[in-house]
Parts: sequence; structure tokens; C-alpha cells
Amino acid sequence: MSSVRLYRLANSNVSNLTFDGTVYPTINSKQTYGTSSTTLDVDINYTADVAVDHIAILGLTQVTGLTFDLDFKDSGGSSIGTASISQTVETYPRTTAHQILSFTELSPRKIEIQITGITADMSIAGIFPFLQFMQPSHNFQNGADFDLATKRNISQSETFSFARHSSKLRSFDLPFEYLENADISQLHQLDALAGDYPILVRTDPSSDLTDDWMVANWNITTTTRDAFNSVSANLIELRAWL
Repeated sequence: MSSVRLYRLANSNVSNLTFDGTVYPTINSKQTYGTSSTTLDVDINYTADVAVDHIAILGLTQVTGLTFDLDFKDSGGSSIGTASISQTVETYPRTTAHQILSFTELSPRKIEIQITGITADMSIAGIFPFLQFMQPSHNFQNGADFDLATKRNISQSETFSFARHSSKLRSFDLPFEYLENADISQLHQLDALAGDYPILVRTDPSSDLTDDWMVANWNITTTTRDAFNSVSANLIELRAWL
């Protein structure tokens, strides 16, 4: 069994997302949120019970010191589970932070997220709930392409050079081989069900470091059914880890 796991966005039956008192009608992958509060309340409201086991919070402009308190409510407003998670301390931090919140699968009608430890005005590039969809029978192959570097167009004159960013997004190219037929069918099922929405991939579910996971848009580029039963998937980060 492989270590890599793939997750589908839990966005069916979303009623709204409330961020610091402002109501947004959907979970929008292009929405950036801002707050000047020292304690931030975020609610994800559903019209039916929806299973979740992860929440990804992207593009936090505060990179240390936050605490994420989760309370999962049923349709009557009673708590069916709680969790308190400290912000991940990155080995190689950047100017923004991505945060993965993982917990035992629950099926709430409402998710309440309270973020404390805020020390200054803060923005967030996205809040996304997910549910594990599959764990392939074999891991991706050695030689997988992890493009973690910023891309720049560099020009030069006789005496100096200058650069302009062309992309700050990470990408994963994951080649799978020796898959079960069911794995191939399930990968294509996820591709169909995800539609135009991002997925979550964790290359090492035991690690919360951002190097080991990504919320991404993806394509299945090639599929071959033979003795090797191979699938290649290309993933491009949804919001940049700056």
C-alpha cells in the first residue's frame, strides 16, 4: 500500500462560509480573506451532513504562533467533536504559511474554526474542507518530478540582469505503476467528480510540513493498462506558498 493519499473537496451542500462576520455564499478558490481581529471565527455551514477529515488553510500571512480550535456541530447545533491544533512549525519557513488540519472523519452540519494568537492584520488565501477519497495500492515511482522553485524570466543587458516572476506555484508530476485495475478506475472517478475544483494530495500523511502536501488543480495525463498498469498525474498548486 502506498503512502500517498488523495482527497476530494467537501463542497457539496455548502450553504455559506462566514469569515469574521462576513457571509460568503460559496467556498471560492479565488477568494482572499482579511482580518484585523486578534481572534478570528470562521464557520462552514452545510444544508446536509457532509463527511470531512481535513481542512486546508492556505496563504496565511502570519507564519507562527496560531492555534486552530475546531468544533463540529450537528443539525441541532450540538457538538459532535472538537480538535485543537497548533500552527505547524516549518523546517524551512517562507513569508506565508499553508496549514493542514487533520482529524478523525466526522459528518457535521456546521464546522466552526476559531483562530487565536493573531498578532497583526492577517490575510488568508483560502479555506478548504476535504475528505479522503483514495490511497493507491502502490506509491508513485522514483524519479517523480517535484517542481518547488519559483520560475523567473531573466533578461540581461551588457552590465546587469533583471528578473520577472512567471510563476510562484509548485507542481507535482506523479507517475504511478503496478496499480490495481480498481486504482485506475478510482483515479479517473476522482478526476470526474472533482470537476473544476481542486483536490488535496498528501505525499506523506505522517507529515504536516507543506513540502509534503498540496491543494492543487490536476490532470491525469496518461493511462496505460498493461503489465505495468500506469497512470501519470500532473498537479499544479492552487495558491502559491510564498
